[in-house]
Amino acid sequence: MTPAPAPPVSPAPAPVAPPAPSFTSVARLDTVRVSRTLHRTVEVQRVVLELSGAAPHSVSREARGLSVSCPA
Repeated sequence: MTPAPAPPVSPAPAPVAPPAPSFTSVARLDTVRVSRTLHRTVEVQRVVLELSGAAPHSVSREARGLSVSCPA
């Protein structure tokens, strides 16, 4: 009696990489809110920038106030 041939072994499927994004995600400026209040003799201005997502930024102090910069 001859042994039965072993069934062929199929190779394991190759891992599939996720597709690379075709564009760079950019956050949009959705809303700007401004408020001013007086604390004794000092006026304080608050500015809120609401973005559609996370965005790299830098804040620096200047002679006339703060400056917020986002890379182009």
